[in-house]
Amino acid sequence: MRYRLTVEIQTPYGLKAGSSVIEVTTVDQGKGFPGPEAGGVRRDAKGQAVVIEIAPHEYVFALLGKRHYYDYADGLPIGVLQPLVGSGREPIGPNKDRVQDYLSYDQFHKRMIADHHLWPVPRTVPANSGDGQRDYWPDLVRFRDLNNPKTLERIATQPTDVKRVTLQMVNEPVTTGISAILPWLDNPSYINAPPLIVHDDETLIAMTRGNFIRD
Repeated sequence: MRYRLTVEIQTPYGLKAGSSVIEVTTVDQGKGFPGPEAGGVRRDAKGQAVVIEIAPHEYVFALLGKRHYYDYADGLPIGVLQPLVGSGREPIGPNKDRVQDYLSYDQFHKRMIADHHLWPVPRTVPANSGDGQRDYWPDLVRFRDLNNPKTLERIATQPTDVKRVTLQMVNEPVTTGISAILPWLDNPSYINAPPLIVHDDETLIAMTRGNFIRD
């Protein structure tokens, strides 16, 4: 299945947006549902981070993996489209009555890829532990120097402010071209290197090529 992830941010230069079509290959290794893990479902994402050009030669990247959730892009469609009573998730489309009971994973997968409404990605979702909420929007980063991965900076709410994140199932080619902006992504020494540890004001970030591109 393929989906388009779109991120809209408010910047000092106005409202800017970027999209990326990501492909997720799913292998159902069992029959359990709800919860893909119960059925032994394996998912692998292919594609690239969302690239948002906020000014000439100045970019923000919405990553494929989050700091504590590397498989973020793999599981995002399930997280957004799986029906949960009282979740408040409504399609941004003409069908406002969409009701779906829990199905086998195979049935749910077929229905999911046939749904081409534009869906909002919720800002937060319940934590796996059931205690509190966890951030469900992609992590945003930028580079002081696009040619040097060590100049990476994580972006909080400022100077950019995320206005909306949406997801839509599509039948379009997977987005490519990020290596033209970040040429070091194709450098063999970086591909085979251990995670790059980046310090910011709050935490350590272990950054890998897979946060930006997955082949």
